[in-house]
Amino acid sequence: MAKVNRTVSFKNAVISKEDMTITEFGKESIKTYCLENLLRDWDGVENVSLTLKVDDELPEDEIQED
Repeated sequence: MAKVNRTVSFKNAVISKEDMTITEFGKESIKTYCLENLLRDWDGVENVSLTLKVDDELPEDEIQED
């Protein structure tokens, strides 16, 4: 069976519910997208998977000396 893959991804981005935007911060540019337009493009699409993910650094544990 033939498959078609449709993906939209953002990296290093901030979502603003108030402005209904997602802003992506690149090394040399900042780009802002309208969340309403993004949702409109996906409206009614079946079998969608959605993942929201944040990568943070794990703080170093303090070692206590006895």
